Amino acid sequence: MGGLLAAAAGLSLLIGMIWQIVEMGRLASFAIEVFEFQLALGLQGVATVLLIAGGALLCLRVGAGRFLILAGTVLVLIQLVLTLTEVNGFITTVAVFHAVGLQDIAMLAILLALVSSLFGLLPSTARWVSTLRT
Repeated sequence: MGGLLAAAAGLSLLIGMIWQIVEMGRLASFAIEVFEFQLALGLQGVATVLLIAGGALLCLRVGAGRFLILAGTVLVLIQLVLTLTEVNGFITTVAVFHAVGLQDIAMLAILLALVSSLFGLLPSTARWVSTLRT
């Protein structure tokens, strides 16, 4: 269950990232610095890869998937803090982030990432991963 939720969180981050890039191209009046854009794009891209890879590995019963999901969740929470402090954590400026409804996708991704990391850190998940398939 945790692996599927992590993959869903990663996919929602990917959809949000594509949507944000399209909106930034359409709303050219909101200028952000190149470094902030690249930092936010890098953080979100790494979080997306970690969540999708961790979810896939957890579904395949690979123990490293549990920790990849946790690392992806931490990056998503860092992005949330950067967004709330207006340092462009989720790629776009704060005005664009709220104007086009991207906060809904971000909150869905945060919720899914938190629940999947909770499932991934449970001792029952560790036992499930360590059992051999017959």
